[in-house]
Amino acid sequence: MTMTDPLVEVSQRLYEVLGRQRIEVGHDSPGAHLSGKRILITGAAGSIGSALAELLARVSPASLTLLDSHENSLFHLRQHLSAVYPEAPLCYVLADVRNRRRIGQVLDAATPEVIFHLAAYKHVPLAEELPAEFAAVNVLGTWQLLQEARRVG
Repeated sequence: MTMTDPLVEVSQRLYEVLGRQRIEVGHDSPGAHLSGKRILITGAAGSIGSALAELLARVSPASLTLLDSHENSLFHLRQHLSAVYPEAPLCYVLADVRNRRRIGQVLDAATPEVIFHLAAYKHVPLAEELPAEFAAVNVLGTWQLLQEARRVG
């Protein structure tokens, strides 16, 4: 009797439930298709952003611009990545996605080919208490980033 991996089994069932076909992705090196690209990550110092930044620093991007509005977290990300990937072409930017003028300046300077937009407030209980702040970052910040990205191509 052959044992199957429970995660594989769950994955197969999810595709059946969703009625979608499985998409096969090569497993050579995650993110290898981004090698040589100019990349920008917003929310780069957050938990997801910093993990993505570390992954992308490994794939030899032309440049990797790491943007966050939290100075302390950006500082710690810089300390970590510069120690682990000293040759990676990293640029650290302290900016807030709610500031369209500043985001425009960053995009003009970085000329990214790929943008990973991770800057967002994510904690639902706080969102319920502070809806205007969450909308300003999650909706307005996203809209402004999209507008500036469109402007710079």
